[in-house]
Amino acid sequence: MKIQKLSCDLQVHPFGNKIKAIDILRQMEKNDLDLICLLDFSWHKLVDLRTVMFADEELMSYYKMEIDWSKKTYHFTNKKNGKSLFVILGREVAPLDRSWHILSIGVTRIKSLYSVEGIIDEILEKGGIAIFDHPYVDALPSRRFRDISSEKELELTHICGKYLGRIALEWNGLLIPWVRGLMPDGYTDYTNKKTSVLAEIMRMPLVPTTDLHAWNKRMLKSLGTARIVISSGNIDENNILDYLKRHILKNNFKASKEYVSFSHFLEVFLHSNWLKGK
Repeated sequence: MKIQKLSCDLQVHPFGNKIKAIDILRQMEKNDLDLICLLDFSWHKLVDLRTVMFADEELMSYYKMEIDWSKKTYHFTNKKNGKSLFVILGREVAPLDRSWHILSIGVTRIKSLYSVEGIIDEILEKGGIAIFDHPYVDALPSRRFRDISSEKELELTHICGKYLGRIALEWNGLLIPWVRGLMPDGYTDYTNKKTSVLAEIMRMPLVPTTDLHAWNKRMLKSLGTARIVISSGNIDENNILDYLKRHILKNNFKASKEYVSFSHFLEVFLHSNWLKGK
């Protein structure tokens, strides 16, 4: 089946052992998604993405699978309807002080964890896509994802200027404004708005992602809540990572900015706090 568009959710975190590749693919088809990126974390091992993507007998009976290990890309074809689905592996990476989060699309092993610039440099050198994750939310554990300080805002602007034309910013579907507005001092409801303003001022791509956290099949239903859609008659199925990177950096996509439901957010919040206690 000839691909006419590419609908993508570039931040999906699968957890535990209750989710299988076929669950992800079936939900992608239901939600009209063509491509997702599965990300693990640089600071702790919660899941082996290759285990999640294990091709068991059930999956192979419904889908044809091709893997490009150099690009960390899976290409699935539905044997019945011919639909192509792409899954790219990556990491959500933080420097050792956890001061920033970067989405590493297509690169899973990052050694340069001493600075955010080192992380970005390594991702770009290895041909991946580097996206600043929730840049106006402080990633330090002690801050519990409050707003960043004015000093960090200046640092963010400096880093964006340094890598202008080579990285993107992220609009985050988990940062529900009214929920953040109910939080105590240090939280605001306009973190995504500030990212949008920065992207506009610096003419940087702004990539919406769901930031989906899934511990079970039910949570997969939120796949693609926030997404980008690339419409092009010349989609390169054989080099989908480079194709994706080229169109993101050229800002050649339609952005769909939607927030997850409160029920999904609440389940993520409860699971995340349970994990902190482990």
